[in-house]
Amino acid sequence: VSGAMSIHSMAQQRQKLYIRACEIFCAVWGLSSVLVVAFQCKLPTPWNYSASNTCINVSAFWTYFSILNILTDFLIIALMINNVRHIQTSSGKKALVMGVFGSRIL
Repeated sequence: VSGAMSIHSMAQQRQKLYIRACEIFCAVWGLSSVLVVAFQCKLPTPWNYSASNTCINVSAFWTYFSILNILTDFLIIALMINNVRHIQTSSGKKALVMGVFGSRIL
């Protein structure tokens, strides 16, 4: 979310809708992940992992979490590259900004 918000501050007006949609998507994904972790086992004892038949499939959850994490990182980087392309400065400075934001991939 912080990456999308920093891009939002320097984006052109026509790109701000896409960036806002990305921010909302990241927030919903993050909230859903927190809720799944908090309530991964059935109530009234969501912390009781010993009763595995009442808990979620942890492998499936981490697959969901990881795939969306990768997708949101690539989405934020794509928005940043599109935004930086239109800045009127030297190619070297553009590459520096893209490198700083693109380091998210590592």
